[in-house]
Formats: sequence, C-alpha cells, structure tokens
Amino acid sequence: MISRPWRDRLTFLAMSLFVAWHATAILVTPAPSGSPAVEGLKALFRPYTTFFRLESSWSFFANVFRHTQFRYVIEDADGKQHTFIPMDEFK
Repeated sequence: MISRPWRDRLTFLAMSLFVAWHATAILVTPAPSGSPAVEGLKALFRPYTTFFRLESSWSFFANVFRHTQFRYVIEDADGKQHTFIPMDEFK
C-alpha cells in the first residue's frame, strides 16, 4: 500500500503531466507545417485531438473580435449613469 503523501504526490504528478500534454497538444496541432519535428509532434498528438474534437487551424490564435469594446455602466444613488471604458483610461 502506498502511503498518503506519496499517493498525493503521484496524483499531483499525473495531473500535471496531463495538463502539460493537453496544453502542448492544443499549441502544436494547429501549428503550420514546416519542419519534420513539428510534423512528428503533430502525428503524436493528432489521435488525442481528433478523439476529443479539438482540431483547429492556425487562425485559432488570431481570432480577435473587432469592433467590440469592454465597458461597464454604474448607476449612482440619484439614478445617473456613469460609463467607464478601461481602454480609454489605459496609458
């Protein structure tokens, strides 16, 4: 029987390895083809990303919402509304 501290460490290690595997798969799979190393990594991760339907193209990283702006409105006790746009105040 494995003692509790070792079991906790093994659980943490397994979870960390899974997160590293998943993050690498998400970053490598949509990378543009170029080198044999990238193609080898893509081949390694392709079954994983296909099974969980995580395939995406390189444009996945460049999908920026244009013409949207974060803002919020605060209403004071008198009912007057104050609009704040953080990017306008960012220096």
